[in-house]
Amino acid sequence: MEIDEILDDSDSALETQIGDLDLSSTDEEDEDNYISATNAQKRHAARKWRPSGFDPKELEFSDRASGINREFKIGGNKPSDYFRAFFDDELMQKIVEETNNYQQQNAAPTAEKTAAWYDTNVEE
Repeated sequence: MEIDEILDDSDSALETQIGDLDLSSTDEEDEDNYISATNAQKRHAARKWRPSGFDPKELEFSDRASGINREFKIGGNKPSDYFRAFFDDELMQKIVEETNNYQQQNAAPTAEKTAAWYDTNVEE
């Protein structure tokens, strides 16, 4: 088969598909499209920047009043020591509780290959 025949065949198939399309619309569809466009224009107009008279207060930065403690000590040099400096036992317990609550509230049926869920704990 030559390239011209292949192109002719694909053109005729495309013309058939285009001929099958219904490009007409009803007045109701046109009105719905107009209403949707109008609503979109209103939402867009509501997002335009405009002067509001807001004058933010500039804060002076001082390293002495930044809340950073220069005497902050970490118990070691392991990554877990740094982690524990910011995630104390109370916060870890809250994360554990919320993780277990989330799993209970959103548990999906387990599949054969899916491991069974066991509540997590702080040590984990």
